[in-house]
Amino acid sequence: MSKNINDKLADLLLYYRNNPIDAIEQLFGVTLDDQQKNLVRCSTKQHSRVACKSSQGSGKTFTLVCISMYLLLVEEDCRILMTAPSSQLLSRVFHSEFLKLHAKLPKVFQDFFEILKESVYIKGRPYQILNMVTGSPSNLTSLQGGHSHSYHVLMDEANGISEEVFDTLLGTLGASHRTSFIMTANPVQNHGRFFEIFAKDNPRWDKLTFNAHDSAQSTDNWIEDMKAQYGEDSDNYKIRVLGEFGRFGENQFFDTLQIDNAIENRLPEASYSQYPIICGLDPARYGPDSTVFVTRQGPKLLDIREYKSLSTMEVAAKAVDYYHKWRPVSIMVDSIGLGAGIYDRMVELSLPAREVIVSNKPSNPKSYGNLRAQIYGEMREWLYNGADILDYPELISQLNATSYTYNNRMQIMLLTKKEIKRMGLPSPDIADAIALTFAPMVYGFIGNSVKAKTINRVQRRNWV
Repeated sequence: MSKNINDKLADLLLYYRNNPIDAIEQLFGVTLDDQQKNLVRCSTKQHSRVACKSSQGSGKTFTLVCISMYLLLVEEDCRILMTAPSSQLLSRVFHSEFLKLHAKLPKVFQDFFEILKESVYIKGRPYQILNMVTGSPSNLTSLQGGHSHSYHVLMDEANGISEEVFDTLLGTLGASHRTSFIMTANPVQNHGRFFEIFAKDNPRWDKLTFNAHDSAQSTDNWIEDMKAQYGEDSDNYKIRVLGEFGRFGENQFFDTLQIDNAIENRLPEASYSQYPIICGLDPARYGPDSTVFVTRQGPKLLDIREYKSLSTMEVAAKAVDYYHKWRPVSIMVDSIGLGAGIYDRMVELSLPAREVIVSNKPSNPKSYGNLRAQIYGEMREWLYNGADILDYPELISQLNATSYTYNNRMQIMLLTKKEIKRMGLPSPDIADAIALTFAPMVYGFIGNSVKAKTINRVQRRNWV
């Protein structure tokens, strides 16, 4: 009798392995809508790569948990990594969903699973396991994959996952015969790997959208409330109801459409030649950050130069070369920390250097909390008014990643470089250098016309 039951279970599991939608609906007693079925269908293909952007409350997280328990049950020698940006999401949302779905299983299948705080595994097969691990840059070791026939990465709120974590997880899929990488998120940020998958033409990925209008979880009353509150043309409506990226991400400082327009804009020389040439210098020393020189002439961004691992004296030498190339009326230098010594050396060399201390008070305290926020505000107006910028991928990424908040005085504050790095995003060195060129407008001066000292190679060796 026992053998007959086992044979029937084996036949049923074989059927479920080939029919994932039937398996989920029958095992858990749920009815998936067409959007959820499509996510299941794409996610259970061999070597699937799936990115799903979702409206609010359309069941993306629930569907991910269904997929994970299904894979754990029907696949042999299977390891699953379930990750999200915060441990609270894993423990409070995922763990509780696992318990709810487990309770809905027929008793014979309930006995297959052992659910712990940070893992779920098949009894008697400890290698058949799902691990819940926070997807943070400080946790990379725990995110490394294990050897198994099938290995799957499931990621929720993927817009909050850093590029470093994403790249690490994608790299773990090379050692298994059957793999999948499944990401879901509300489209609230117009930067990062999740956004890039939708923005670029990458046929490797199945790109899905959960729309509230087609979701069994969303009510018509709620949709009408969102429409009345925000308007159908608003970013809030696009993100929360349509599951689409807005022109702005939530708290995104620059309008993505204006950035795109500035890339495509090609101004004739006559439209900017009458403006003074101003350079910006955002210095760095060693490590991942770049020393960046930029040149702007009115609405035209003329040049970007990036350098890695330069000493302060080498940066000053580059500044001399850069001055002789462009002959700007001012070189605006971020003089906080490392930049102070570079600024002093540039003054000694008679370069038209102006120090900018971005943490200083703004001249417009009604709107901005510090000078950095204000010069970024000037740059935003510049883009809005028809700027012509270079099609430079790192710059575009940095502009799209620029986020803001409000302080307790309701003044605009940008995220600091430390906060940006903590999120796993690249340092905005190029964007900062361009923003520095707007400091003269804030300070109320353009600069002095001075002649820089000429430095030949022999002289440079004395101080580089």
